[in-house]
Amino acid sequence: YEASKATIAQSDDANEVIDALIRLMPKRRRADPVFMQGLMASDNAEVLEYLAMTLGRFVHDNSRRMLEALAGHEVAAVREAAVESLAELDGKQRDDGE
Repeated sequence: YEASKATIAQSDDANEVIDALIRLMPKRRRADPVFMQGLMASDNAEVLEYLAMTLGRFVHDNSRRMLEALAGHEVAAVREAAVESLAELDGKQRDDGE
């Protein structure tokens, strides 16, 4: 987790960032994904698509805010990933009774 966070914060290599995001996906987390906020400014649609998929694993208000912004992205794959992750978050919050 910490290694992925460091890569996301420090790397300018899109493939490294995507690999770090993928490593965060398998586990549901309640942590604040604010450390991924900087990726929102990326002009790489693939990075943003993986960001949206990863944010769906973080049950936190900041995830929802970032996903809502990504749901309006000009690239369809980014929008679709954001909408799917928002639906995933909605399901998790209902399952957890939140």
